[in-house]
Amino acid sequence: MKKIFIAVLAVAALASCSKEEAINVNQGEAISFENAFVENATRATDLTTTNLQDFGVYGTVAKGGNSALIFNNTKVYKSGNAFKYDVAQYWVAAADYTFTAVAPFTNAKWTYAPETTTLSFNNETAVAEQDVLLAYVAKTTEDVLTAENTQPVAFTFKHILSKVAFKFQNAFADGNTTLDVYNVKINNTAKSGTMLIDNGADQAWVVADDLAVPFGKAAADGVVIDNGETLNVAHQYIIPASREYDITFDVDLYQADVKLATY
Repeated sequence: MKKIFIAVLAVAALASCSKEEAINVNQGEAISFENAFVENATRATDLTTTNLQDFGVYGTVAKGGNSALIFNNTKVYKSGNAFKYDVAQYWVAAADYTFTAVAPFTNAKWTYAPETTTLSFNNETAVAEQDVLLAYVAKTTEDVLTAENTQPVAFTFKHILSKVAFKFQNAFADGNTTLDVYNVKINNTAKSGTMLIDNGADQAWVVADDLAVPFGKAAADGVVIDNGETLNVAHQYIIPASREYDITFDVDLYQADVKLATY
């Protein structure tokens, strides 16, 4: 009976502890992302500070020799004048953070491997029409978290593809010669490429295979340029590479609306 009585007391004590005691963890300030700035956007079809709607974020926290991936292609999207994401993550004191952001998130033709910090892009799948942005931020939190030292992460995005466009001008001065330009293309751009993201530093693309890039539906169908007029062919995006590009196009020459030659 004595042993049973002691066991009952022990169970009662444990039950009392589990019901009455709670451990509170201070989550601190939530990690947030403020409005993103995009460098060097010059045309309406580029991703810009104004029209950027979403991007994917990869974020790592390191402390005490351990690290964790807390953002793994988390969608950050525009809501009103601010950027938001759905499941909050919180700052940890005295920790090192790195954030890599790539845009766009919707209909993205890029992939990112956080374990190797390698970005991959397929321009054939993108049909040479997708602008791609990259941003990187590193931050170390203080020993004591405050609203001042846990401000939103500010991304400054840069364009990582080359934008190429063509301009054709009819320089005939006779008032009677028109040009029909069509089949404008670069025949040996890179089909795909990978880029190592090394602490946010610019790295050269490592490219593979060839891709012929046509420039603009109008240019493919043919556009007549009258005397003194200029045709601006819609631009496309290509992966930067050290290549001698093979650029081709066809021109039909008309005089008095009669086709005389093709070049």
